[in-house]
Amino acid sequence: MLQAKAALRGMKKAAQDGTLPVLTVWQREDDLAACEALKDHVLSGTTDVILLGTGGSSLGAQALAQLTGFRVPGYVPAEGAPRFHFFDNLDAHSFDAAMAALDLKSTHVLVVSKSGGTAETMMQCF
Repeated sequence: MLQAKAALRGMKKAAQDGTLPVLTVWQREDDLAACEALKDHVLSGTTDVILLGTGGSSLGAQALAQLTGFRVPGYVPAEGAPRFHFFDNLDAHSFDAAMAALDLKSTHVLVVSKSGGTAETMMQCF
């Protein structure tokens, strides 16, 4: 219990003095305007968005999407909103079937890799 209390004190101190920015990054708002402009550009005329990533790189986005109702029973995208597709494995058959069914002229692909070198995610790009 003493170790946990000491760790909590250390984390609070790090959050206050900024030595561990990951603890406070969620409070930032200085990048929201740039994110909004990028979203508007990417989604303009877009019918589908594919997210490529494995593990946490994909699961975080899936969790956020589900918080808004995505892919839960009864979910229907808003009129004109793009459909989202999450590919978090290397199943070539499912991937090929999805690619054949999508209009690639109006589909955007987001590749997410926390390290920038995840072999499985890089394989999805090819």
